[in-house]
Amino acid sequence: MSQQGTLPSRTVIESGKTLQVGGQPWAIVDRDAPIEFVDLMTEFRQHNGIVYLAFATTVIDASNPPEAHIRTRLRMSLAQAQGLHGVLGELIKEALAPVDQSKAN
Repeated sequence: MSQQGTLPSRTVIESGKTLQVGGQPWAIVDRDAPIEFVDLMTEFRQHNGIVYLAFATTVIDASNPPEAHIRTRLRMSLAQAQGLHGVLGELIKEALAPVDQSKAN
């Protein structure tokens, strides 16, 4: 995603389309999964080949103690975690790359 907050340049898989898994088409079904902004990891561990992640949104109100509101808990295989690691690594690398000034306006 660019730093201006525009849509990513990569293809986004949407409901009604298919995804090839093991040479077979799988239907993508999205029943309006909520979009949550998270800014805190509250769980990150693995046990018996399963990776456990939980993400929270921080809530800071001037007159109350800060809170971490859990937004989602994920469980995945090590293979899926390796895929996520690779994708996140590429996204972070892309986001941190210096801006090519020769292509600016």
